[in-house]
Amino acid sequence: MERKFYLRLSNLIELSSQTKRYFSKAIGMHETHFSSMLKGRLVPPPYDQCVKLLDELSKYVNISPEEREEFLRLAGEERIPDKEKPFIPHVIKSKPIRIEDVGIPVNKVPFIPMEKVYNIYTTNNLDECATEYMISHLGYNDLFTTKVTCDSMLYEFRPGEIVFIRTKLLYKNDDYVIAIDLESKESFLRQYKDYGETKVLRPLNPAFKEIFFDNKRYKIVGPVIGKFTSMG
Repeated sequence: MERKFYLRLSNLIELSSQTKRYFSKAIGMHETHFSSMLKGRLVPPPYDQCVKLLDELSKYVNISPEEREEFLRLAGEERIPDKEKPFIPHVIKSKPIRIEDVGIPVNKVPFIPMEKVYNIYTTNNLDECATEYMISHLGYNDLFTTKVTCDSMLYEFRPGEIVFIRTKLLYKNDDYVIAIDLESKESFLRQYKDYGETKVLRPLNPAFKEIFFDNKRYKIVGPVIGKFTSMG
């Protein structure tokens, strides 16, 4: 199996005997953008479109469950932006730095473990909830970081990755958010989906169940605006 997403996708399309136009239309992507992705110039599309793309490819090519998982994993890894490729919203390539290494103005950002995020709801004070601080060029006064603790959001977010959240920024449909369960006092990362009268907190990993959003039980702390792609 090809180890690059765009090479793997190109190979599957060739085996399908269908055109690039067919698949770009099937997932709602402009054909020019789709062609650029196949050349490795654009990052893979969001998870939903990758799943839809796999579903379409599976009509013409035999794709095993293992190949499907590998395809989604490659897409998630390559969706992390670099300087050469445009990137999707809500993902920032960055790296923790020591304060003595910094030659530009930086800010301290509270780090709040996922198990303590509920305290934000009760105290409304990020500094009181913080166990330590991280250094970032981002200067929002409603910004904090936490660590992903489970694999419910694979392959966009992996356990151990650090995410940035803004508590005063309005969240909207399709945003990744940190939510809390007021009954269990647990906090978790999900994708917010607004279907009109029905709102859902959606995991990307199909092994986890969707949560119907009842604002009497669940509260959204804020949308995720970025993540560290490396903790080295």
